[in-house]
Amino acid sequence: MPRTQSLAAAIARASPVAVRSTLQTLRQMQEGREGGAEGGLLERALQREAESQAISYESLDYREGLAAVQDKRPPIFPPFQS
Repeated sequence: MPRTQSLAAAIARASPVAVRSTLQTLRQMQEGREGGAEGGLLERALQREAESQAISYESLDYREGLAAVQDKRPPIFPPFQS
């Protein structure tokens, strides 16, 4: 249980934009496997990743992450706004 709680805490500290994007990608991949669409799975995953990066690079989370690295401090991400 401590490992599970540690993982949950790490996810909670992460960028909400990145977490949401990762979950969407994982769900899309799972749906593709369940539908028997193995062919082209890598191409779809790469396309989804490119789209996710474009969204992330425009987010406040991205700017906060860069500022945190530059300031040598942990990032403080705002709650996700849909």
